[in-house]
Amino acid sequence: MSFVYIDESIHTRAGFILAAAVWSDVPPDEAIESALQRAGLRPGIDEFKSSAPMAGDPLRQALRDELRWQLLQTCKIAVAICGIDERAKIGGEAISLVQSLDVPVGAIFLDAGLRSGSAPVSGWTVHMNCDSREVLGIQLADCAAHTISGIILSELGHVTKYVATADPLYAPEVELDFKLWASLRYALGGKPVHPDHEAENWEPVMHPFGLSISQNCPPSVVRAAEKWLGSIWFGCIH
Repeated sequence: MSFVYIDESIHTRAGFILAAAVWSDVPPDEAIESALQRAGLRPGIDEFKSSAPMAGDPLRQALRDELRWQLLQTCKIAVAICGIDERAKIGGEAISLVQSLDVPVGAIFLDAGLRSGSAPVSGWTVHMNCDSREVLGIQLADCAAHTISGIILSELGHVTKYVATADPLYAPEVELDFKLWASLRYALGGKPVHPDHEAENWEPVMHPFGLSISQNCPPSVVRAAEKWLGSIWFGCIH
């Protein structure tokens, strides 16, 4: 059975809204509860919010990193991107995207404020207006949406930042978009582009697990999304 959690990240200055649909074959609640407790938060009362200030708060930063690790290890992420004026349709676009995924049917949980739209939903159970303090998987979707939005914002030049790497012998610093992409790339990938490993032109490239880009997105956003999300490199990045 599938469990899919959907949340959005809105970026007016860049002209886009991004929804992350986080898929798991088991509910992630227990792992998220443990992560929240390690950060000194109370599950069911407190919650992780990517928009909350984290500078100077190592516990929140560690929680964010732990949620990203959970996304990488146990989840897959489909991404729907719409223009800034299409907020009313982003929830429906994400649901339509989920229905196109090669996964068993199951339950879809939408964060409060997202609308399901009028598209028919076949086989799936859709839960609307979910409180992320109660449906903990929404907190994973919040983390995913914010992280992937950061990739696009960095590519567009709205965020200019270099961050330290775990391998200073390779490179002491890398650009933020590369760092964020590397933290989630295995969760973003789906089927191999070249399934035959014996083929002469084989490369470790994956199709996206799921990607939908509205025609009403600014062209620069479309180019950035296709660059980082249109195909996923699974080979060595050093």
